[in-house]
Amino acid sequence: MIRGRGQLYRVDSEDYAWAGHTEEFRSMIELRTRDYFGIAPDQPVHVNAWAASHRAYWREQEAEAKALAAKAPKSRKKPSKKSRKAPRRQLAPQFSCELTESISN
Repeated sequence: MIRGRGQLYRVDSEDYAWAGHTEEFRSMIELRTRDYFGIAPDQPVHVNAWAASHRAYWREQEAEAKALAAKAPKSRKKPSKKSRKAPRRQLAPQFSCELTESISN
């Protein structure tokens, strides 16, 4: 395979290995790919087929997580009976009515 339409160096299989994945994870994805697409063990797995299997795996994981979250009991807070309005702030002394009344007297 040549990355970038042949403008760069040749890429071997080591460059496609994702650093965060273990060999067990890669082999699990490869087995899922071979099972789904019916690829024989002696045939190489195409990069796009591997990537499609990988995306399908993560979609399944997300669906399972959502199902578990839906089954989990939800803690609901009771709505507060207090008004949600912010308390009125005190005016600065120069704007206070009490101060103006004392000045005018």
